[in-house]
Amino acid sequence: MIRLNKSVELLEWGLGSKQGNQNWNKIGSGKIIQKPKINDGIAEIIVSVNGDFVKANLNDEYIKIAQLGEGLTANANQAGEVGMGRIKKIDKTNNQYLVTIELKGAAKFSN
Repeated sequence: MIRLNKSVELLEWGLGSKQGNQNWNKIGSGKIIQKPKINDGIAEIIVSVNGDFVKANLNDEYIKIAQLGEGLTANANQAGEVGMGRIKKIDKTNNQYLVTIELKGAAKFSN
């Protein structure tokens, strides 16, 4: 379940070619800034990213959304996956990145 009032971490799949160097890398963190829009079963969220947002793996448009203490994590200090989506749009305004993410799979939202 994606908690709208909790901060999120955005992760991308690594560029490596073998299991040792191909993993999820954090590329940004921030907050969901508005209630998700759901259209034809596809949820769309906008994340306001703190600091830089640099995507290294341009071959993969997918992104993992994680939150502390959520998903299948054992404790509140670890981030767990709460969603997987596709980057639809990246806007930069006033040194702040707004990342629009489409969630095509089932997604559940709560405060």
